[in-house]
Amino acid sequence: MTATPTMLALVQEYLAFRRTLGFALGTAGQELLLFARYADRTGHRGPVTTELAVRWAQLPTQATPAYWAWRLQAVRLFAQHQAVEDPRTEVPPPGLLGPTFRRAQPHIYSTDEVAALLRAARTLRRRTRPHTCLALFGLLHRQCMPAHLDQGDPGSEPVESLGQLQTDGARAQHHHVELRHQASP
Repeated sequence: MTATPTMLALVQEYLAFRRTLGFALGTAGQELLLFARYADRTGHRGPVTTELAVRWAQLPTQATPAYWAWRLQAVRLFAQHQAVEDPRTEVPPPGLLGPTFRRAQPHIYSTDEVAALLRAARTLRRRTRPHTCLALFGLLHRQCMPAHLDQGDPGSEPVESLGQLQTDGARAQHHHVELRHQASP
């Protein structure tokens, strides 16, 4: 009768196999090694269980649920591989701890915020940087803002019209190109 291999030995074998297929497995590989050491340290013997995987994934109590889900996903892929060899292996269901990635809420800049960015860009000190920023912010604004918003926010203080800022942005872009040509003829 052969001895049951340690979880560390199983994970190392899995990582070696995946790497021969061309997978780098940098951070995910390191996490799996941490899982294997945890399983061995706690005296776990036998195949992966959902309970073991979830308990390990949630060990960093201060971590975000997305990080827990990501850790569980790393073990899940390993468990899927192991289930082929050992049908007693439990593969945690997908999404058990939630999604592995949550997109951050985007910030939509108001007209006044864009105007403030363009004004601040003018105060930058290096020779081409103010012109680069003015051109970039002006062009981005022109591409991203609906035409009916170009007149500014209703009820906001009239700082400068965005049309003027866009003109300044185009002028800054032209000036930036001239400076670049002077710097490298």
